[in-house]
Amino acid sequence: MKQQDIDKAIAQSDAATRLEDILSRDPVLCGAAVHEVLRVVPGNRAIFAGEFAGQQVVFRLLMHEDGAAQAAKEWREMVRANAYMNDGPFRTVLPLAQATEQGLIVMEREAGRLLLEYSRTIQARALRVDLIRRAAGWLTAYCAPTLKPMESNLDHWLNRATQTSATQPFDHLREIELGILNEMHRLAGLMRDMQWRRAISHGDFHLNNLFHQDGVLTGFDLGGSGRLPIYKDRARALTHMARRGMVPSRTRRFGMDGAAVEAFTAALEPEEARLALPFFLGFETLVRVEAKALPDRRIKLAERMASGLLEGLRQV
Repeated sequence: MKQQDIDKAIAQSDAATRLEDILSRDPVLCGAAVHEVLRVVPGNRAIFAGEFAGQQVVFRLLMHEDGAAQAAKEWREMVRANAYMNDGPFRTVLPLAQATEQGLIVMEREAGRLLLEYSRTIQARALRVDLIRRAAGWLTAYCAPTLKPMESNLDHWLNRATQTSATQPFDHLREIELGILNEMHRLAGLMRDMQWRRAISHGDFHLNNLFHQDGVLTGFDLGGSGRLPIYKDRARALTHMARRGMVPSRTRRFGMDGAAVEAFTAALEPEEARLALPFFLGFETLVRVEAKALPDRRIKLAERMASGLLEGLRQV
């Protein structure tokens, strides 16, 4: 057995032992049953499936140093969002119980499939594009109650993009990304007097953070939620799809799927669509540095996306 597999098995065993100990000591959760491990990130988090109070559930255990504080923050956000997204076509996962002082959250286990994976099984392009439109609708609904105009804080985003892009290990991508960074600075000059709209947003929004079941989209993984420019999560979703070759309309704009860009700009004002979203497409491209271990196909997709984005930015 490889050392990596050994380390993973040890991490799973340690996480399972820790979870069982928490459940056995908690007066509310002591009747819960753990059935299987879904995912373990050593030293960070573990996700298990099981049963609690007669329901199929997911146990999310945060094991890092700030796990208790992060679990408490995530629990509060789940409760807040579910208060207005608990019915209809756009929902959030239902929080059921917590032991946040131990880093544990228990939530309803959603049926259905992850949206990006599900969309790949659909042959009809129009239906795949419609799923993207509905994902954009979910994000708009999630942000709607907390929308407020605020200062743009351009330098913060430029500095983050500059620092992270410097770690790009592929020379040919780094060259393209330097051009993207220059264009971000140019767009920033056009937005110095522009207010951005911000809202409590997902923080890491992409199609595989939504479950699809019988026409209902249910969002989860809300731990990164915070008050953010509403363009950031839109850019995150678009770049996430493009990096994985998800171009269902077979048209491109800014290196992304053209129909997807249209879907995620539908709720934006004209100047937001013209300046702010392209700026954040640049940001999300630069702060998600490609790992050396990625397969060649993913590197080529990243290059095509970045090249298309640079060309699009130059036309703004």
